[in-house]
Amino acid sequence: MASKTKKKAVTENDLGKAISHPLRSEILTILSARTASPKEMADELDDTIGNVNYHVEQLLKYGCAEMVRHRPARGATEHFYRATVRNFLSLADAQDLHPAVADHYAGQVMQEVLGDFKSAAAANTLQTQGDLELTHDVYTLDEEGRKRVLEIHDRARIECEKEAAKSATRLNEIEASGDQSFPMSSSHLCFDLPTQGS
Repeated sequence: MASKTKKKAVTENDLGKAISHPLRSEILTILSARTASPKEMADELDDTIGNVNYHVEQLLKYGCAEMVRHRPARGATEHFYRATVRNFLSLADAQDLHPAVADHYAGQVMQEVLGDFKSAAAANTLQTQGDLELTHDVYTLDEEGRKRVLEIHDRARIECEKEAAKSATRLNEIEASGDQSFPMSSSHLCFDLPTQGS
């Protein structure tokens, strides 16, 4: 059962506070990828349920997560959450955060991207996936072209988020059927390179 609580608008200050703690940042990363309970995340992160639950409550307070369903579990109720904000920070957003927080977040995101790639390579899914997308391009653009490329990246990211949300709804509705889910890593990275001589 989804929470009926009105969603809190997430400000950049909220996001900065939410990701300022390493465990909250890790929890938000998990909840950006799938619905999960504090128990599931505690097992994955090798932490205590109480500690994970506390930080989930903080993410709820900052409007970065929401409860989407619950189920009875050994005389108690197990709650499942998902992220309400994208695991994304633009350079404009980063300028509003303390430099140490922005650097920590950028570094963690890059570590997660590389970690995903390494785990996929180790599991051989990169070689067995026939529709693998992997590109790297360097462009020389004028100001108008630069802005348009950034907009194109942002539109692609938004469309991916919409499809992930639809998939989450379908998977929740058919959870009992045992249909397979497919974890997929998607990275959108677009940044300026130093000019020659700098």
